Amino acid sequence: MLRLLVLLTSVVGAVIGQAVRRKCFSEEYIAALNLPTPQRRPGLPPIRIEYQNWGSHNLVSQIGATLLEEVLGFRTTVVGGTYEFEACAKGLYDLAFENWPQSESARYQEWVLKKGLCLDVGALGYTGYNFLSIPQYLIDGHPDANLDVGTLFKTPEVNRIFRRSGSTPQSLMVDPGREFVPKWCALETSPPNCHDQLNTQAYFDFKCNVTKYSPYCFELLDITASWQKNIMQSMIVNMNLNITIPLLGSNFMPYVSSLLATRQPIFLYYWVPTAFAAIHNLQRVRFKEYTDECYSQLAAHPGELNGSAPGVNCDMPTQTLTKTMNPAFHDNVEYRDAVQMFRQFTFSATEMTKSLRSMDEDLVGQALYDNVFNASCTWLLNNKQLWIGWISISPPPPQRILQEITAAMRMSILALVLVLSAIIAILQAVIFAHRSHAAIRGSDHWLSQVTLSGSYVAFAGVCTMGYEQSWSCIITPFLLSFAFVMIFGSTTAKAWRIHSIFCQRTMNVVKITTGKLVKLVALFASYEIAECVVRAVVGQPTCVITAVPNSQTGLDDGRFCVLAYESIFSVLIYTPKVLCLLYGCYLAFQIRNCPSNFNESKFIMLSMYNSMVIAVLLLLLSNAFATRANVQYAVVAVGLAGGVTLSQLFLFGPKLYSIFSNSGAGESKMAVAGQTSGSIARQTLSADPRVEHICRKIAAEMNNPALPIASKTVLLDKIDKLIDQSGRTVAGYTTPKP
Repeated sequence: MLRLLVLLTSVVGAVIGQAVRRKCFSEEYIAALNLPTPQRRPGLPPIRIEYQNWGSHNLVSQIGATLLEEVLGFRTTVVGGTYEFEACAKGLYDLAFENWPQSESARYQEWVLKKGLCLDVGALGYTGYNFLSIPQYLIDGHPDANLDVGTLFKTPEVNRIFRRSGSTPQSLMVDPGREFVPKWCALETSPPNCHDQLNTQAYFDFKCNVTKYSPYCFELLDITASWQKNIMQSMIVNMNLNITIPLLGSNFMPYVSSLLATRQPIFLYYWVPTAFAAIHNLQRVRFKEYTDECYSQLAAHPGELNGSAPGVNCDMPTQTLTKTMNPAFHDNVEYRDAVQMFRQFTFSATEMTKSLRSMDEDLVGQALYDNVFNASCTWLLNNKQLWIGWISISPPPPQRILQEITAAMRMSILALVLVLSAIIAILQAVIFAHRSHAAIRGSDHWLSQVTLSGSYVAFAGVCTMGYEQSWSCIITPFLLSFAFVMIFGSTTAKAWRIHSIFCQRTMNVVKITTGKLVKLVALFASYEIAECVVRAVVGQPTCVITAVPNSQTGLDDGRFCVLAYESIFSVLIYTPKVLCLLYGCYLAFQIRNCPSNFNESKFIMLSMYNSMVIAVLLLLLSNAFATRANVQYAVVAVGLAGGVTLSQLFLFGPKLYSIFSNSGAGESKMAVAGQTSGSIARQTLSADPRVEHICRKIAAEMNNPALPIASKTVLLDKIDKLIDQSGRTVAGYTTPKP
């Protein structure tokens, strides 16, 4: 049940939020407490306290606010008219000094017990309950009637004591503007005999009206149908009580107060603890004790007001009122003294009733604030021996520091990147100068240059990573993704070509040009570009400042990139790259036995294995240093830049060794012989690795003595065709003589 009226709630929130703050304790009083002087950080946000529109809530909240401000040195503000547990979970307030868990049981179950997004920090010390009540003067006036026993309300002797049904003017009724009337309390209706339409929509639309009430029915004055939905209506139906329920809304307080002032015999709904119930000495009328089973059918009849819930024939529950706290507030070390006080805060039922009798809930504006403040201050001054035990003032925590990447660190990484770029440039120059060498030609010179150029893009991504701004959250993933495509996409494409040519089982000539490989790499790059564009548009990456834990200071601040659908985009970014590395390793393993002039398999595997190991290490180290931005950037930047350079050295280092050691220099020659009575045929071929491999297979056949000369001539024709398709030239060969 949301136990507040919208009108009263808005008034209370405005009043307490805008009222002139007064001091309860003098400076001399505070000094006499002999407590350390609290040292709070300038600019520390105020503690947000929930206020509702009834006296007990206002009283304990004001007592808590006074202790937080005047003794503990915090600032406070108020939040009024919220759905208690949901607002706590969503961070709309920090502390609520009085909560009714059973009245808001669905929200309590969801936000406190299931999701744990709102903390229940224990019982407040007094209970609360909604109840059907009568003023004490009625009990005193009829001492033998036992008016506090609900089952006796069926008897004529008790029934005749109360105001008859129809006594309350229709003009005072709001929400929904009609009173609840059981069929047996309506003697006559207009139109006649429309009793079946009572308490239905037709009745609320005034299409059926009660023109004469039963003289045996009396009134139960209530506030709104939105509280305790269908409970009292179902009690009346299930217990066959002769009771009607006028719903008075905002007219309830003035109308009922006037009736109490003239000592009218009224029966009404209200709740405790409240100043209204305490001042007017309202007494509970008891029915059968509450059980969960008694209310079990209410959920099957939501929103109904016709008494349709079977089994509801018991009293309303007595609730242990609790205190709740937002988890983020609880975890903030700067508020630890407030958390300590709040956890120990208690208030007895006797003290609450005594304090409420000095309050006036009919006041508004500054008068209402003054009334609540006076009651709370009186209690504080009279109960120092109790609340002083709640107070502890800790030394101020170390100042929260914004952990950020320094300019010096960015310059250091830039210097490292320039050195590594020089190494890559030297590799490119040497490979270009010896592009006709067999070791270079066998791995395709231009794709090798693309692979090496990818290092510059990766280094650029390493540098932009050091700028903790929103633009860096967009451009850095793009640069690193594109660098991956250039380096490992090209390497995997070359391994795929070698695998396609030399790992087939037929003698068919396979021709895969460099242009086709470039197209495959461009297709991979197109995916990465599209993914990064969608990530930027849909995810909208933004750099935000967020609190991070620190073992010394408790909390610091750090800058982090956040975006919508982060988990989805992580899958889209990392999955293709992992698959590319795994597929590249598979291909490298498959081509391990291909001719050595162009067999890079072990170096490809080393490069990709190195990349995967470094990626895992960087992930672990990045998480380990997540709270130290400068160190984290240094580790990740050095790891990425160094890992890329190391991968390039694994790929191209052996080629440089082959060049400078003259291993495999010059043209590769191979003899294709036919054993005949005449001369030996020879051919000299350019050292195209694909041609060389096929020719070696043909040579094995040519050296077979049992193969006819005609068949050998066919094989030589295949060599001609192969050379034509590969674009190479032949130094010369002679046709074997028969």
